Amino acid sequence: MQRVVLLEHNLAEASRMARLLVEQGFDVEITKTPAEAIQACQKSPPDLVVTDMPEKRTDADDMSFIKWLHQHQRQVPIVLSLSRNEEICALQALETGAVSYIRKRLLEQDLPQTLKNTYGLLQRMTGQKRIRKALVRAHFQYQLENDPTLTPAVLAGVEDELKLTGLFELADITRMVIGLHEAIDNAIFHGNLEVSSALRDAGATKSYFELAESRRHLSPYCERHVDFEMQLSREGAEFLIRDEGPGFNPQALPDPTAAANLERPSGRGLLLIRSFFDEVEYSPTGSELRLKKKATRSAGEVK
Repeated sequence: MQRVVLLEHNLAEASRMARLLVEQGFDVEITKTPAEAIQACQKSPPDLVVTDMPEKRTDADDMSFIKWLHQHQRQVPIVLSLSRNEEICALQALETGAVSYIRKRLLEQDLPQTLKNTYGLLQRMTGQKRIRKALVRAHFQYQLENDPTLTPAVLAGVEDELKLTGLFELADITRMVIGLHEAIDNAIFHGNLEVSSALRDAGATKSYFELAESRRHLSPYCERHVDFEMQLSREGAEFLIRDEGPGFNPQALPDPTAAANLERPSGRGLLLIRSFFDEVEYSPTGSELRLKKKATRSAGEVK
């Protein structure tokens, strides 16, 4: 059974999260302070950490729990849990190195999917050895159907290729793959199937997915595809996601870091994408998204 260290200062919230984690098949150790969480991790490195916004330790090091993890157990994925007041700090939270975040007020909605996307990916990554490979340049091109259930399989291959380059830390790879998942989903749902995010923002999540499923089999939606390209070089990785929908005006996209937009499900995906890549660029028609990530390691560092 996979082990989770949960750092949560609010006992009621801790019990609520622990219950959901246990339902997902995890063994949970609850801690109330950064010192307790560090002690739990020192005892045995966990498979996953779920923590609220980091607080400073009171010892001479004045080191946050997350900074301690980065220094001593960098392979452990971190998911942040944010209260309503903290959601406005989501961008800063992601910059700490967390691979994703969940909203406490939408815990039942966010937690299962976040764990599925995050831990499932990390489990595969940490179970394989890094391979040194003298990469000069590689190009991959996929033409995807409007079937979101196929996306994880495609991204599993992307993950493997990124790992083989030895040019990125495991945490960087995780963040890239999570961001790509969001981008491909956007191309399928909003681009090709033309399903409005307003449905999810209004709380009609079931109607959102039902409409998408029905349109997958109707013309003209069923004739459309998502072109996904990945180019790898010693400088880093570049990705292209292109849909065949009517497009949109990228200038009209709401600011995902604005407080009002952080409360919308549709704002979360764009925030993750912009947080996890060095460059994010839409084409003038909005149908093409180009993402770039600079190498964070040199090939010679791979062990």
